[in-house]
Amino acid sequence: MWEERVDLYTIARSGLTVEEIATLSSHPRSLQSLVEAEVITITAGGNNLIDAYEDVMKGKSLSSLQDQLKEAQRDFNGFIQSLLTLKKKSSTPYFILVATLYNPFPESQEADAWIRKVNASIKKLNHYPHLHIIDLYSLFKGKEKEWLSRDGVHPNDKGYEAMACAFCEQTPSYQSR
Repeated sequence: MWEERVDLYTIARSGLTVEEIATLSSHPRSLQSLVEAEVITITAGGNNLIDAYEDVMKGKSLSSLQDQLKEAQRDFNGFIQSLLTLKKKSSTPYFILVATLYNPFPESQEADAWIRKVNASIKKLNHYPHLHIIDLYSLFKGKEKEWLSRDGVHPNDKGYEAMACAFCEQTPSYQSR
């Protein structure tokens, strides 16, 4: 396709919260990879939401959920700020693709409302140069049964393919090819 060499460095893995991703990103090898990166993709916050949602389903108060989500938003914004500060020192051209959250609980109006609040916070980051928002919420809306795996949380092959296409469409160097 592009006939260029691509080095991939993955910092996070499934199951991590925003705070855990930020912690892993602060390790020296991760910092060096981030400084050198031309493209950074971020999909984070879903596990915070799932953990908070499950706590409410187990009987925890809604105010506890709201506190957890505010903390996740604070962690996410702090992570993005740290990343932007780190990249300011880089002479390498770059862009950062940040995904909104899709709703793994489409049957829950409460979950949908929480996700829209989290996504509104993510979309506020769109004013930063080099940062592009990928709207996975809109992409997945109405297609959750088709694009989520049997666990109902993670995308299946079709869902990941749709995500990959959405990321490619927002990639500036891809657009110009």
